[in-house]
Amino acid sequence: MKNNLWEIPDLWPGSTVFIIGGGVSLLQQDLTPLHNQRVIGVNHAFRLGPWVDVCWYGDRAWYGMQGKDIKEYGGLIVTCSNPGIPNRHNRVMYVGRSKPAGIEYKSRSHVAWNNNSGASAINLAWWLGARTVVLLGFDMQNPPDRRDYQSHWHNFYGNRFEGKTKKLINPYNRFLRHWPTVKQDAQNPQVNLKIINATVGGALELFERRTLEDVCRDL
Repeated sequence: MKNNLWEIPDLWPGSTVFIIGGGVSLLQQDLTPLHNQRVIGVNHAFRLGPWVDVCWYGDRAWYGMQGKDIKEYGGLIVTCSNPGIPNRHNRVMYVGRSKPAGIEYKSRSHVAWNNNSGASAINLAWWLGARTVVLLGFDMQNPPDRRDYQSHWHNFYGNRFEGKTKKLINPYNRFLRHWPTVKQDAQNPQVNLKIINATVGGALELFERRTLEDVCRDL
């Protein structure tokens, strides 16, 4: 522990790590192939099953809203939201936020925040030893077909609407802004991280697209 932050260990050297986001496209995918893989679940994805190795979140209030479900979760819990020593949760490993965008590769106790938990989880995966990261549920857009459709594969947040238009609130333009820097840093020889997008559809078009079945077949 350095400066009261967790120094992320090289737990999975040279591995392929799957990161599960919150996009509603996840409802179209069979996640069974992930049950024997290295998996980071962003926010509520820890609820998908005990095969999710790591729960990662960035909102400091999120943990306290999960009740007994997060307390019964048996995996590693990590956050880059550091509320200070007095308010820390005993099971949670805290890391800091360094540069605003990209991939932090100098300090093992820090990640780049990238304005959202999903993109910052890539930095965690890299510190844990990933050489390939596979994204699922990274829709980066609201469902285009129905205004009132839930914006995530779960509905723990409820449907949040804009006051005047009554359309689903859309935070994704803000989220997408930092992804080019993530790609640029991933290609840096000091990082050398391959990123594959196995999300069904969605607006994130910067990375190689492959199906989950195709990725798992090659492992």
